[in-house]
Amino acid sequence: MWCNSLGIDDLYINNLFADFGDGIALLKILDKVQPGCVDWKKVEKTPNNKFKKLSNTNLCVQVCKLQNKFMKFK
Repeated sequence: MWCNSLGIDDLYINNLFADFGDGIALLKILDKVQPGCVDWKKVEKTPNNKFKKLSNTNLCVQVCKLQNKFMKFK
């Protein structure tokens, strides 16, 4: 419910596991919470296989690690 309340265009989470499976929804949420933290050039916009989906989820982890490191020094 929190994800849906953020007011992100074209994002509605109905099934948590299915909707977060490709990583795009999580990247949109991360970018909404911390604008500019996602490099959208690196994102696979239409992941049609599991390797591209994994690439997006790995990018989510990298963004979170980078933001965690940045917040420690702030």
